[in-house]
Amino acid sequence: MKTVDAYGRRKYSQRSAFWRMLRPAGRHAQTSLATATQGPLGWSAARIAQRLQIPIFSGFHTNFHSYSEHYRLGWLEPMILRYLRMFHNRTRGTLVPSDDLAVLYVGRLAPEKNLNLAIQAYRAMQQSNTTTTLKFILVGDGPLSTRLQKDHPDLVSCGVQTGEQLAAYYASADIFLFPSHTETFGNVTLEAMASGLAVVAYDYAAAKMHITHNKTGVLVP
Repeated sequence: MKTVDAYGRRKYSQRSAFWRMLRPAGRHAQTSLATATQGPLGWSAARIAQRLQIPIFSGFHTNFHSYSEHYRLGWLEPMILRYLRMFHNRTRGTLVPSDDLAVLYVGRLAPEKNLNLAIQAYRAMQQSNTTTTLKFILVGDGPLSTRLQKDHPDLVSCGVQTGEQLAAYYASADIFLFPSHTETFGNVTLEAMASGLAVVAYDYAAAKMHITHNKTGVLVP
């Protein structure tokens, strides 16, 4: 709905602005949406997304319900919490910040990949990070798969992944740990770098060619 401000200029309501934002730009229509606010604009976004059958995700970054205590309105906290729960339940999912670190390996689970050293390095990382939860994700398959799952049940074994699923694993990790010293090049090194990961690898092959030590990754002699 168009309105006019005190100076006679046209302006659009938040709801109208949101509709205009959703108009397809050529062939590039929205496939999903995210809202960072739980106020009226967030409600409008959720309603419109549902009408257009576009998945929408909400973000939960602040404990708004706890604000009431600081303004001597603690009795409002249960109502605010119910409101927030109701709002976030209207969306496809709720995104929250996480302090966990995800360590990733992608490749064959085979002896020549030097995976025992990778696990030793991961255990050392666990010992030196007492305030951060770490996860080691293994993407791939091979003759060591069953033994690794048996000997190290805390590792996250995801099997073979391809296409968008593989890209999602790269995008969700923080550190790429690649201990192999039998590579002729190492495409996974470039894939990890392209995904913005900190790569830890030997100082040879693709890592030597493309990583600047202590700037874009860590090179081990």
